[in-house]
Amino acid sequence: MRKLAAILIVAMALGAGRPAVAGQPIHESLMDCAALYTMGARMGSGGDGPKARALGHAAEQMTAAAILLARRDGIPAPEGHILTLAQEKVGHWDAKGRLFVLSRDFRDWAQYCGKLSDALGLDLRR
Repeated sequence: MRKLAAILIVAMALGAGRPAVAGQPIHESLMDCAALYTMGARMGSGGDGPKARALGHAAEQMTAAAILLARRDGIPAPEGHILTLAQEKVGHWDAKGRLFVLSRDFRDWAQYCGKLSDALGLDLRR
């Protein structure tokens, strides 16, 4: 319960539910980040190995936080909403291709995701 309260307090300070990146709510930005981590886990060592597991764990933590924020924002059926977003976001980032990880856009998102997880107090390390 403490973790939920801390996440909600930080999210409210960040303006959860209001535009964040690209005019979207924080829970949606978290799902962009989770999708990028998922993509990274698949690309590195075929989804297996310590780095892939660490990235998978980070994606799980961001997804859990996104569900909490979606619930707080009054999104009906937040788990289903986040599951749908997860599929959409993975498709969006996958469509950019494998070389996307070399782009400035990817670096900007990676930096944003790190700052967002820090601001929300998410422990992405395993």
